[in-house]
Amino acid sequence: MKTGEQESTISDIGRQYLKLQAAEQVGPVRVQSLLARFQSIDRIFAASLSELERVEGIGPVTARAIVQARKHSDYVEREIEAAADCGARILCFEDPEYPAPL
Repeated sequence: MKTGEQESTISDIGRQYLKLQAAEQVGPVRVQSLLARFQSIDRIFAASLSELERVEGIGPVTARAIVQARKHSDYVEREIEAAADCGARILCFEDPEYPAPL
C-alpha cells in the first residue's frame, strides 16, 4: 500500500489509538481512564509500567499489554491495509470527521 493511501485511511493520532486498542483488555472505558490520567495518547505510550499500573482499572496485566502495544506495528499495518482495501477510513474520536453524537 502506498503511503498516501495510508494517510487517507487513518490519521497519525488514529494510528496511535489503533495501537493502544491492540493491547489486550483495553477498550473504550480503559482508554478514557488512561486519558484522564495522562491527558494524551503520546503520554500514555511514554508512561512507565509502574505509572500505568497505578491507573485505576488498569493493573499489572493490562499495563504490560499497553507496554507491549508500543510494538504492535504489524497488527496496526494489517488493519490499515484491510481498511484501505475496502475503501474504509479508520476514525478516532480526536479526528475532526468523527461524528459528535458518538
